[in-house]
Amino acid sequence: MRDVASALVSAIDARSGEGYIVSGHYVSVRELFKILNEKLERKRLPGELALWFLKIVAPLAELHYKIRRKKPLFNAYTLYTLNVNCNFDNSKARAELGFNPRSVKESLFDMVDWFLENKQELIKRKYLLSLKPKTSH
Repeated sequence: MRDVASALVSAIDARSGEGYIVSGHYVSVRELFKILNEKLERKRLPGELALWFLKIVAPLAELHYKIRRKKPLFNAYTLYTLNVNCNFDNSKARAELGFNPRSVKESLFDMVDWFLENKQELIKRKYLLSLKPKTSH
């Protein structure tokens, strides 16, 4: 959000009517978990299931959670979203606005630190004990 807000401020003085893509860096779900595990000082990545299997199970999972009146962990739409092309070109924003997004690692580490400082009640107790805010990136 900090990077997007900075780009918005820069866009105030940009050419009128222009559009900019202010995306960050592409990161796979596996890489996302690796970065978060590093911050959380966890050794293992969560297990993976084949996409074809999840596509078969998704309707059943949706029904199961609907009956139990709970929000599903995944559904057909989330599986679709995870597999669309998310590699956007932000070169115009870089050139014209000086847009320079922080690394994914820095942003995720800062996010965890923010939750530690502001929303500890949302962090599972077992993780709270081992987490230390403001570690280096």
